[in-house]
Amino acid sequence: MPEERSSSAPSSEPAATAPRDERIQQTLSPAAICILLVEDDHVLRAVSADTLGDLGYRAIRASNGTQALAALDGEPDIRILMTDVGLPGMDGRQLAAEARRRRPDIGILFVTGYDDMVRNAGPLRAEGFECLAKPYGYEDLARILQRLVGAKRS
Repeated sequence: MPEERSSSAPSSEPAATAPRDERIQQTLSPAAICILLVEDDHVLRAVSADTLGDLGYRAIRASNGTQALAALDGEPDIRILMTDVGLPGMDGRQLAAEARRRRPDIGILFVTGYDDMVRNAGPLRAEGFECLAKPYGYEDLARILQRLVGAKRS
């Protein structure tokens, strides 16, 4: 679930005059980017979709792997798969593997409550996947999505 984080640490960057949300959106230019959001918990799915919308992305929601694959097949504009790992039936890793098989260029973001997966995400990142721990911060999500949007995949 997204959480607000604040930092009182000094920054070496010049102070920005635009509000935080506006600065992030200006950096990302996400208006044309569609994200397939897969989360089995309806509350987390709604909150996450709202957060993606706040960042300027278009979110397509699915509650399981079967729905997600149907959306992926029917929506050519999807550029990023943002999936929970602990899904019933087809889990997030299986879903990501099948999504990559169908669309080798899709960005994959695993969102998980499993701390071990995030701590040991090196091999996943080497394969071009990203990992984000729940609860996550707005800026963390924005930064990872920006990285996925800019990544080149085969």
